[in-house]
Amino acid sequence: LDLFYNNVKSTAVKPVEVGRPGSNCGVLTDVPTRRDLQKGFEGYIRTFLRIWNRELAPDGEFRLQLIRPGGNIPMVAIVFSTQEKKRPLAPPKESETTQWHKLLEELEETLHVPVSKRVYVDGVVRGVSDTDIMIVKRDERRLWTRSMAREDAEATLLQAIHLQERSRGQR
Repeated sequence: LDLFYNNVKSTAVKPVEVGRPGSNCGVLTDVPTRRDLQKGFEGYIRTFLRIWNRELAPDGEFRLQLIRPGGNIPMVAIVFSTQEKKRPLAPPKESETTQWHKLLEELEETLHVPVSKRVYVDGVVRGVSDTDIMIVKRDERRLWTRSMAREDAEATLLQAIHLQERSRGQR
């Protein structure tokens, strides 16, 4: 209702709280389990990973990387990468700007469509590769909720199924 009555002044279109999660890189166990302690992206991340980690259990899990392009670009990306539980991936050493440009290039490859370096998307961009799930959205609270995490998980599961079917068909 706040969005309906207050339009652009609504809290729903305000940026997501910066600094939560505390690290831009982590796994499900790094996110608080209690909902009242979850801030920023943590509710979204926990919901998304609880759904997707079941697909990799018992030996694997997803690691998240939160990427903000910097400057005045009101976008956020979360990349979920597969890893073995016993051998976690090292955190990236590049700057967020470099990570952002690499992500856009990977999305172009994955989606087979051009993705502008100055992308400002009204909706959502989701891409699924063999090892990564990439989600890019505007930095608005309404787009990074638990219910949106369930929607994104369902959409990316469907993309993963299509990817698997395409790879079987090429054999």
